[in-house]
Amino acid sequence: MTPEPLAYLLDCFGNSLVNSVFILGALYPIYLIIYRLFFSELARFPGPWYAAATAWYEFYYDIVHEGKYLFEIEKMHRQYGPIVRINPHELSINDPDAYELIYVSGSKRRTHALDGFINGIGIEDSILETVDHDLHRRRRKPLEPFFSRLGVSRIQHMLAQVVDKLAGRMEALKGTCTVVRLDHVFSALAGDIVGRICWEDKKEFLDDPDFAPEWWVCGYRWCVIADRSRSHSIHQIIWNTPLFSAFPFLLS
Repeated sequence: MTPEPLAYLLDCFGNSLVNSVFILGALYPIYLIIYRLFFSELARFPGPWYAAATAWYEFYYDIVHEGKYLFEIEKMHRQYGPIVRINPHELSINDPDAYELIYVSGSKRRTHALDGFINGIGIEDSILETVDHDLHRRRRKPLEPFFSRLGVSRIQHMLAQVVDKLAGRMEALKGTCTVVRLDHVFSALAGDIVGRICWEDKKEFLDDPDFAPEWWVCGYRWCVIADRSRSHSIHQIIWNTPLFSAFPFLLS
C-alpha cells in the first residue's frame, strides 16, 4: 500500500510513471539527509552537520582543493574533539589510546572491510579487496608463511644487501649538494626488494642515478583521474567506475 502522504502527492501530480519518478527523485535526497542527521547509527557523534549530511563537502576539498580534506579534518578535531564524523559513513579518531580498541585480532572482533573503497575497481575477488572477514582469512591463509618470522628471516640476508646498497648510494651523495627525493629513494628500495623475491633481474632501481622516478610515477599515479587529480580522487569517484566501464567513450 502506498503511504498516505506519498499517495496524496501522486494524486496531485498525476499517476504517470514520469511524475512518480520525479516526485520520488525530489523527495529521496531530503529523506537521505534527514536519515543521516538524525537516524543513522553515526548521528550521535559530533561533527559539522554538512559533513554528516552529504559527501559533497569532502568531495570539494579532495577534488577542487586537491586532497586537502585531511587539513579540514584536523580543524574538526580541534573544534569537536578526538572523535569526529567526517562524512555520512565514516568517523575520524584522533586518539592513540583507541588504537588497540580499533585494530584487534579476529578472536576479539570480526571486522569487515569498507566496501566503499572497493566496489567498482574490478578486483573485488582479490585477497587485497576482500570485504568479508572470514573469506579474507581463508584467502590469506596460504600466504601467511611468507610473512611469518621464519619466512622473513629466510630473506634477511637479501634485505640487508639491498639496504646496504641504498646506504652506499646515499653515502656517495654526501657533500655533493644533490637534492634527493626520498619518495623516489624508498620506492626504488621497495621495488628492488620485491624484484629480488619474485624474479631474477640484474637491473635494479637503486642503480638508477635518479632512483628510477618513473617507477615511483607508475606506482603512485596509477589512480590518476585527471592531470590535477591524485590518489584522493579514487575515494570520491570509485562508485562511478561501473558507469565508466559500461560507457568507455566517457574516458576518451
